Amino acid sequence: MTPYLPGDSLLFAAGALAGAGLLDIGILLAVLILAAILGDTVNYWIGQTFEMRILTWRFSFVKREHLDKTREYFEKYGGVTIVLGRFMPFIRTFAPFLAGIGKMRYSWFLGYNVMGGSYGWAHS
Repeated sequence: MTPYLPGDSLLFAAGALAGAGLLDIGILLAVLILAAILGDTVNYWIGQTFEMRILTWRFSFVKREHLDKTREYFEKYGGVTIVLGRFMPFIRTFAPFLAGIGKMRYSWFLGYNVMGGSYGWAHS
């Protein structure tokens, strides 16, 4: 849930350092893939925890039907959202969080998370 951190800028800087021979590209890719997967996993669990508490807030702007629609969406389009969302800046930040809120089955989320995280880096 940190959409304003300079992640893309850091990626470009790391790539430039690797291109200049100051960083090992193999180690860099392994670390970045792991960071992408772990970051989305943490975001998923934050969403899962957040969902349990959101309806108990006194001034909650979210209603039960919103959560039900989120669940329905992730049952139908969750995998596509997690994989393709990695390539869309705003979606990339919130998709794992919403997958947690939408109670997307964790084993499915993890599979799509690993697929998106490793495919994106392997083909960049």
